[in-house]
Amino acid sequence: QKVLKSMSIDVGNNTNNENGEGGINKNNGLSPAAIIYIRTLCDMIVTSSSLSDVRKSTLLSSIVPDVTVLGQVLQHSISKLQTIREEVDDMEVDDDVTQEALTTFEAKEDAQCFVCLHLLKLCSVNNGGNNVSNVNVVDLREEGSRRHFSSIIHHILCDSETHEGLVEGSVHALSASHEDESSFLLSVSEIIAIVVDTHEEESGSGVDGGAIGSGKKMSRSDRMEQYLRGIEIISVALEKTSRKM
Repeated sequence: QKVLKSMSIDVGNNTNNENGEGGINKNNGLSPAAIIYIRTLCDMIVTSSSLSDVRKSTLLSSIVPDVTVLGQVLQHSISKLQTIREEVDDMEVDDDVTQEALTTFEAKEDAQCFVCLHLLKLCSVNNGGNNVSNVNVVDLREEGSRRHFSSIIHHILCDSETHEGLVEGSVHALSASHEDESSFLLSVSEIIAIVVDTHEEESGSGVDGGAIGSGKKMSRSDRMEQYLRGIEIISVALEKTSRKM
């Protein structure tokens, strides 16, 4: 009980607090230490056999914000990860960059990916596993909250720039945002239709963020990346569904 109120996710700290109280630093965002602490703390609360459901909900709401704010934190963290990755890619082709500097930025990329992954895992905790109550870390029972969060995850999975280390966690989060398997699989099929471009460029119809209508022939390597991403999404999605489906 002594540590239950020592840290929380508060997007307000991202703009108002330079010291990073509550887990978010103004300049650096959530740290790996903060997110693993928060997630472990939430897991302990959810699986506790000594706390009532009401007490669990109260404690969790003081640690994890509502879906709208959490979605903002997740989007900000993933955007930061993409920025770091772009810097790493630029450094890899720059002959003036030392190996030590490259290693430092690669470590930053791994750390930020870790943060994003555990944010997704926070959203994916459901009533299965070791959860002995009807309390979830993130409340997605309200339809508006589910739709909002689902749209965020949908965008993440459709974005070709999304880090490959976040695909599985994003699919799990997408599953948590749907009430049943049929709607989840329908959403997955929509994502696959966007991720894997089965049309040819000569169709002349443009799609935002896609290669259709760009006038350029997609390279073999880019096409392969599309299929591999699509296969990974399908594989994880099927693991989340029952054999009855």
